Amino acid sequence: MKDMRVYRYLRNEFAKTAAGIPMIQLCAALKCFVRGLVEGGETQSLDEQVQQELEREDMDAFLRFCVENLRGFANGMEVKCVLAATESLYQLGYASPEFHEKVARYLASKCSSASPSANSSESANTVCLALGEDLLDRHPEVHSFLLEVEKCGLKGEATLPPTEWMNKNDPANFITPLTETQQEGWNIINRMVDTRASDTEKLTALANEYVAIVKSTRVDDLKCISLVFSRKRFSNRIRY
Repeated sequence: MKDMRVYRYLRNEFAKTAAGIPMIQLCAALKCFVRGLVEGGETQSLDEQVQQELEREDMDAFLRFCVENLRGFANGMEVKCVLAATESLYQLGYASPEFHEKVARYLASKCSSASPSANSSESANTVCLALGEDLLDRHPEVHSFLLEVEKCGLKGEATLPPTEWMNKNDPANFITPLTETQQEGWNIINRMVDTRASDTEKLTALANEYVAIVKSTRVDDLKCISLVFSRKRFSNRIRY
């Protein structure tokens, strides 16, 4: 990206809208910034390009803003997003010890249940560099996990265009089949929709059936049945 004004404009516009976006999108946006800098020159290192094309102070502020929006650490952020975000931030020159400590602690809490083969080998390698030997020595389980990802993780993800990477890894693009109980809950909702508002006895019975399995149903389905039941009750009151 040769025009500093264009880069600055894109950076500032992104900063206006990034708050609250899904973590997978934030990671993809960071990958776009990295790619823009990489393709901007052939002989300079990435850090040299950042130094020349962006004011260091503004860039630091922008990266801090991105880190503040990584709220996923508290919301079950996927390991692949943690690796991707840490990788991009490191490539863009972000080197906060506090952030890297937070990354290491989060990975330590997740790596035992995460699949090394489902994560990017290249990202794991870069994250090792970002965290550094001292931090990895303090979190040996994280180091072992990252080495395992390097060995048997996905190859070539670093070369994917950011949008393709996002589409490949976005959980929203994958449909999770309903469990037997969730399907039963959905059937109860449909039966409630088909029941006349005046048939309060049947509506109440269906609601009780749902309550019996509510702990195993989806949150969105609970919202749905509450809305249906409320509308049926309201319709019944209007009729009388």
